[in-house]
Amino acid sequence: IDEAHERQECDVLIICRGGGSMEDLWQFNEEVVARAIANCGIPTVSGVGHETDFTISDFVADVRAATPTAAAELVTPSQAGLIQHLNQMQQQMNRLTLSGLEQRALNLDHLSRRLVSPLQQLKQQQQSINELGFRLKTVVEQTLQFQRQQLVRLEQNLGHLNPLAVLTRGFALVENAQGEIVQSAKNLSTNDAVNIRFAEGEVSATVNDIKPRK
Repeated sequence: IDEAHERQECDVLIICRGGGSMEDLWQFNEEVVARAIANCGIPTVSGVGHETDFTISDFVADVRAATPTAAAELVTPSQAGLIQHLNQMQQQMNRLTLSGLEQRALNLDHLSRRLVSPLQQLKQQQQSINELGFRLKTVVEQTLQFQRQQLVRLEQNLGHLNPLAVLTRGFALVENAQGEIVQSAKNLSTNDAVNIRFAEGEVSATVNDIKPRK
C-alpha cells in the first residue's frame, strides 16, 4: 500500500481478500495496515472476505465493498453507464446553450424596443439575429467537437476495460472442459482436456504432465 502511494501509478487501489476464518482476515485489522490505508493518496476500496465479514480496513478505506468481486464492479464502469452519462452531459449542454441564447435574445429585444428610430431598430435586430446565428453555429460546432472527443475517450476506456485485450501482449487464456478459467496447474490432472485461447484463434490440448511451481 505504501509503495502504491509512493509510485502513484493507478487511479484506485483495491485492498481485498477472499473469504476465510477470522485468523485469515486478521491482517486487515492490524494498525500498520489501517495507517497505510489512511495515509494513501490514492482512492481506496476495501473488499475483504464475504459480505458479513468486517475488518478495520473496511472503516478506514474510502469505500467498503461486500466482496472482492463487488469491489471490482464498483471501480469498473459499464459501457452502458458511460454512454448514458455522455448522453446526459450532451442534453445538459444543449439545455444550457438554448437557455442562454433565449435569455440574450429577450434582452436584446427589450433594448431594441426602447429605440426611437424604427430603421435603427430594424438594423439592430438584424445584427442581433446575425450574431445569435453565429454564436449558435459556434456553440453547435464546439458541442460536436466535444462529443467527438468524449467518444474517442470512451472508446479508449472500453479498450482498456476489455479483459481479452491482455491476450494481444502474448498471454493466453486456459479453460477446462467445463469452460471454467484455469488459474493454477493444481486445478488440472493428467489427461485433462483444455482449451487455450490466444489473441487470434484457439487450440484444444490434453495435459500430459503437471509440474508444480518451485
